[in-house]
Amino acid sequence: MSLSSANEYVLQAIMGNLLSLKYCIPELTLVMNSQRPKGSGRFGFSDIFILSYKGNNNVILELKYISLVGLMNGMQKNNLGANELEKLDKILEKEDEESILKRPYTYWSKEDKKTKLTTIGDILNNGMNQLNSYENNFKRKSNQ
Repeated sequence: MSLSSANEYVLQAIMGNLLSLKYCIPELTLVMNSQRPKGSGRFGFSDIFILSYKGNNNVILELKYISLVGLMNGMQKNNLGANELEKLDKILEKEDEESILKRPYTYWSKEDKKTKLTTIGDILNNGMNQLNSYENNFKRKSNQ
């Protein structure tokens, strides 16, 4: 399989296969707000929910797939050969976290049906916001 066609769903399937299905629930649907209609924030979808073996310390994994092609496109590079991707890979190995988080990243938005430009930091912050909303939802539901 070529990694050029890989995406977040492929990453989710790989992670799901690595984790025991006894304690792992892939793509768990959460009711975030029962007052809202479907498609308007009623549901949240955790990529992987891991049940605690002991106690009540469950884990939610929010996966973000960052491709070298998206990083190259974010740099406005038109030549996307294997050599250019390998060069970028070597550059990234030497960069510090702060520099990587500031890197531009291009991806296809299914929702907007167009290419969008963001940064790696924004992608990670959006993932953290998702996790925080899931955590707040659990807390709110457990207090009812």
